[in-house]
Amino acid sequence: MVGLVCVLAAVVGTGAIFGLSEKSRSDEQRLGRELQRGGLIVLLRHAPADTSVRAAPGCAGQANLTSEGRADARAIGAGFARADVPVRSLLVSPLCRAQDTARLAFPAVSASVVTALALNAYDGANARDRKLREVRQLLSQGPPPGTDRVLITHSDIIKATTGEDVSEGDGLVLRPFGDGRFKVLDHIHPDDLK
Repeated sequence: MVGLVCVLAAVVGTGAIFGLSEKSRSDEQRLGRELQRGGLIVLLRHAPADTSVRAAPGCAGQANLTSEGRADARAIGAGFARADVPVRSLLVSPLCRAQDTARLAFPAVSASVVTALALNAYDGANARDRKLREVRQLLSQGPPPGTDRVLITHSDIIKATTGEDVSEGDGLVLRPFGDGRFKVLDHIHPDDLK
């Protein structure tokens, strides 16, 4: 996995590339330049959350970010800011852990809540299929010119739409092609941004 910090460091010239091959450095620099130019989708799983919470109304009854999760969310945002990645569009799951990740990582970007970015136990097969089709369309739609779009969601959505497994706080960089089509370009990890 090529970490986002390596991509961002290559773009802004702020550090070593952690012993990667010349080909890897070239790939990182290319991806970093593409992120700066815009036109990409960054699909993130929410930062680490405490899953031991008992169900109750509101955010108190949900798995919320841990202190590590809050730090990871801030690190993600700081890494994007240092590298001058133009995030101007932010779509987020209705669950509190995803919304908190968005708020901490990208405080200057207004987030739009998208119900389809969260599956729940009450979704039947039709509702699940409808949500996944909607997410695939979102992943295939390019952001406004010169900007990147970030979607913050959950592992089940990411796995079902991309076939990729990602840990809490990890994500994928995608190139959208329209009509439900996109390509996974790389994985990213928040530990790389600290």
